Amino acid sequence: MKKVDNVTGVMETAEKMLFVYQEAKAKSDASNANFDKIKKSAYLVFDELFESVENDVKSIGFVYDDTAVTLTQVTPTKVEFDADKLSSMVGKEIYDKVVKVSCTINDFDRFAKFMRKKGIKFSEVKDMLSIHKSVDPKELDKLEAIGLISLNDIAGSYTVTRRKPYYLTKESAVSEDEEPK
Repeated sequence: MKKVDNVTGVMETAEKMLFVYQEAKAKSDASNANFDKIKKSAYLVFDELFESVENDVKSIGFVYDDTAVTLTQVTPTKVEFDADKLSSMVGKEIYDKVVKVSCTINDFDRFAKFMRKKGIKFSEVKDMLSIHKSVDPKELDKLEAIGLISLNDIAGSYTVTRRKPYYLTKESAVSEDEEPK
């Protein structure tokens, strides 16, 4: 991301747009076409604002008369794990705790007939089954919390997809001697 040179100008524009956005939000319902246009314009300005400040800043405060408004950027993410890669990075005990395996029999009649035969080999059964492995992120979080694994241990076994950010606003009363955050 490139940093915008004129941070002060961007802040002033964002402050004005936030005021317009807050007013439109208060006066209309979410299905109003005019509000949608204002929201779209506001999001473009807010995107530019957060691109112009330090990467770790996710909330910026503004003050209007006796009201403080905090604008927060929320960037949803989706984490997808590769169970096979994870198996080579953590031990069997941890793998068995965090990976859930399910199996679907695609042709039960054929499978039942086959099972009646003697001398079953997995290679013969394999094409009748669909095996799905999924990683339980809550279990991974628990194991990380107690120190059994770290993010470095599983690096490369997952991908993070960032989605388009959205913005939340929060209003609060401000006393005269209080500064915005």
